[in-house]
Amino acid sequence: LSDWKQRIEAIPAREKIIVLDACHSGGVEKKKGGSGEMTSTFENAISSTTQVTFSSSKQGEASYEDESFGYGVFTHYFLEALKESGDENLDGKVTLQEASTYVAQKVRTWGIREGKSQTPFLEPPNLSTDVILSVVKEGSTLPQTLGIRIDTAPQGATIFLNGKDTGLTTPQVIPVPGAGAYPI
Repeated sequence: LSDWKQRIEAIPAREKIIVLDACHSGGVEKKKGGSGEMTSTFENAISSTTQVTFSSSKQGEASYEDESFGYGVFTHYFLEALKESGDENLDGKVTLQEASTYVAQKVRTWGIREGKSQTPFLEPPNLSTDVILSVVKEGSTLPQTLGIRIDTAPQGATIFLNGKDTGLTTPQVIPVPGAGAYPI
């Protein structure tokens, strides 16, 4: 752990962002069945060496894998967020805050469906300056397609558009062909 901490401290960047799916990390207690718990020793070490840490679970929680994804649930939804799904305000960019919100919602929905609890966390939770993690529509400040943003409480509701199951769950941006009325 101290070697890892020294390597992070040696990175000559002004701002450091650590994205951590903890179930395969040193300092994480591995459990049978593809999950591991974040330990306080490891959590304290990563918090003290970086300005921002986005982790797959809170201290004492399991970090799960899903065989259908081929890796951790957190990693699956983090990668999905970077590709475009995490662009909450549709400005063509996915920021750390947007990715954090998207991943937390998706992991929570997965957990409800699977009967498990996993809570991704961002430390510190409120950044004074957000960081762009990916650009999904180069040079764009407006969405390239029209869409309807749908969210529910609780999240994970199945979305029907024009009476047909879209195969999607909330929260989601549903692409539509143009301006008009769309029964949801």
